[in-house]
Amino acid sequence: MSDRRNTKKHHTPDSGFLRKLAIGLLCVLVAVMGIMVYRTVRTGTPHPSFGSGTVVTTQTSSAPDQSSASVAQQTEPSEPIESQPFTEEKTPEELAAAALERMSLEEKVWQMIFLSSETMTQSNTALAGGLYFTEESLTDAQSLTSQLSSLSDTDGIPLLIGVAEEGGSVAPLYALGLTDISETMRYYGDMDDENAAYAYGLQLGQQLRALGFHFDLAPVADVVTHPYNSNVGDRSFSFSSDVAGRMVAAMVRGLRDSGMLSCLKHFPGLGSTAYDDGYDMTYQRLEDLREAELIPFVSGINAGAQMVLVSNMAGINLTGSYSLPCCMSQEIVTVLLREDLGFDGLILSDSLSAERITREYSSAQAAVNVVLAGCDIVFMPADPQAAADALLDALSDGTLSEQQIDRSVLRILTAKYSCGCAAQES
Repeated sequence: MSDRRNTKKHHTPDSGFLRKLAIGLLCVLVAVMGIMVYRTVRTGTPHPSFGSGTVVTTQTSSAPDQSSASVAQQTEPSEPIESQPFTEEKTPEELAAAALERMSLEEKVWQMIFLSSETMTQSNTALAGGLYFTEESLTDAQSLTSQLSSLSDTDGIPLLIGVAEEGGSVAPLYALGLTDISETMRYYGDMDDENAAYAYGLQLGQQLRALGFHFDLAPVADVVTHPYNSNVGDRSFSFSSDVAGRMVAAMVRGLRDSGMLSCLKHFPGLGSTAYDDGYDMTYQRLEDLREAELIPFVSGINAGAQMVLVSNMAGINLTGSYSLPCCMSQEIVTVLLREDLGFDGLILSDSLSAERITREYSSAQAAVNVVLAGCDIVFMPADPQAAADALLDALSDGTLSEQQIDRSVLRILTAKYSCGCAAQES
């Protein structure tokens, strides 16, 4: 019994010491690990992992730039990578709005004036919004191509340059050998072939663009409904409004796909006129026009025509006047074309150099009247400077508003950017 007690007293101190030592080592280990975790959290400094015998760097959210740079240095080549500049493509509308903001009131007014080739001078060509080559001026192919080339070289907003190459009996560029269209399409009176009309518009538009033109006063959307009409004849696609509508729409699509601006004419329908005492006069009522004359115009607008020319004819049953030209009538230009038919493109007056206009109106009066009616473009005034001065005076005395001028100029500039006449600035 005594030996057993002595043995127990001998072993008990050793067990207690070992237990205390183990607890002490465990506490030290926990303390060390706690310090390491604390250091990592506070400073983001990587710590060794004791599992695989290799040092593993742990990426933490406290230093994302440094860790990303470290990875990039390990995986990417040593040469620096050149950054590519980002350029945002702007829409024609955005480009037009930016250009409009930079323009003075005088510059805006001149954008609305389209010169004829007979009235162009060095000074007014630098100011005007557009230029139209009349059939009478197209007599020499070499001088025309040289002139078109020089007109494209400008520092300001380029001119919108146009011509009337209808096909049919009105094809002055074909006569000069500058367009090459088939003989069958050169005459298109009373035809019904939409594929041919589209192909004709596409081919003609491509040739006109190559020469330096931007808009074509075509297609003719008139339908001959008056038995003694002498203005239209075979310039119309058909005596049928429905057939003419399909053909007009097809040609508009062809011109559009070539990058050319098309212009429907002669709104609201020159085929309904008779030559009456020196005036082109229609006796049609609005309901009559809706049943026949307006159908090809509606088809062309729905096909994407960008321009419509409003004629100089008078319409007693449309405007209540025997002498008021349709292009000076707010009922025709704004109410019927803009609001009723929903056309939001460019509206041109008919030629303001025509004798029908000049014998009754000065260039100043004519310019103000067509803009008051709702036209965007004062087309071929006999005296461009007088027309511009009159518009500025009308703005000054409140006859015209700058908001109306801005709307018209915005349409003109948008057309220029959309057809590539004016290029996007770098």
